[in-house]
Amino acid sequence: MKWKDVSSYSRTEKRVPNSFQMHAGMLRLGVHRHIHHPGAWCVSCEPFWSARPLNAETPEAAKAEAEGMLTRALKEALEDLK
Repeated sequence: MKWKDVSSYSRTEKRVPNSFQMHAGMLRLGVHRHIHHPGAWCVSCEPFWSARPLNAETPEAAKAEAEGMLTRALKEALEDLK
């Protein structure tokens, strides 16, 4: 799985990417900025989270934190099914 820059801006415009997505089967994991959490990176992955703030300060750290959160959430969901 690879992260993809899904920031919305003109291709000719020089901006720092602020939104990334990764698809894992039917799941879509996103790391992005959110108006209600200024300066923070957030994670979204329905049905688990929608714009939940992360502790990370860089995009790379935010991606790693989001992947870890999703792994833990999926493991917990599987345990609940047992």
